[in-house]
Amino acid sequence: MSGTYMVEAWASSICPEQSAPYVILGINNLQETGYLEVFPNPVSDQVNFNFKTISVGVVYISVYDITGRKIFETMKNEQDNIIDLSNIGEGAYIYSITNTAGTLIYNGKLIVER
Repeated sequence: MSGTYMVEAWASSICPEQSAPYVILGINNLQETGYLEVFPNPVSDQVNFNFKTISVGVVYISVYDITGRKIFETMKNEQDNIIDLSNIGEGAYIYSITNTAGTLIYNGKLIVER
């Protein structure tokens, strides 16, 4: 979203420092612009990453737990974009999608419920 935002940096038990204002002109978010569908979310077993109007080629889809530990990674393409998460526990996870060069394409939240 466009707007003015303040950034707070926290260091251990030291008081936070506040930055000068930064003006955000916009963020390209694949999901909000309609380029990416992640469904179902919440997921019980399988989740589909549907790249609707862009060609992404081969991508890596990684899933992290809330501590930042990578618990799953797979290489996918536009035709094979369903991943099986039946072997991970219920909870909140973060997923990231990167290209073969390691550039982040998108990340988001994924909920597993059974």
